Amino acid sequence: MACRRNLVDQPVGIKILKRYVADHQKSLKGSVFSKEMITNHQADSMRVAVVGGGPAGVSCAYHLLLRGYHVDVLEAAEQAGGMARSGIPATGFPRTS
Repeated sequence: MACRRNLVDQPVGIKILKRYVADHQKSLKGSVFSKEMITNHQADSMRVAVVGGGPAGVSCAYHLLLRGYHVDVLEAAEQAGGMARSGIPATGFPRTS
């Protein structure tokens, strides 16, 4: 399915937009998550284990943290990232920091 924007003027290059965001994400300074962002602290017994450190698992853990849960992310690989790290060739998704 082609970009629907093509019906108006020109299609949007989603791949180029994603690459632009990924390239500029590296330059962000500071933390993305801080304890001040938690509005409702849960009891210490309220723990959640997220299986998989890919994009979905990390997103799930982030939103659970925002809701005050204690979260452990379990990942079988050496580094988190899921298929975004292991399934995309290095030419399409550079791994240098």
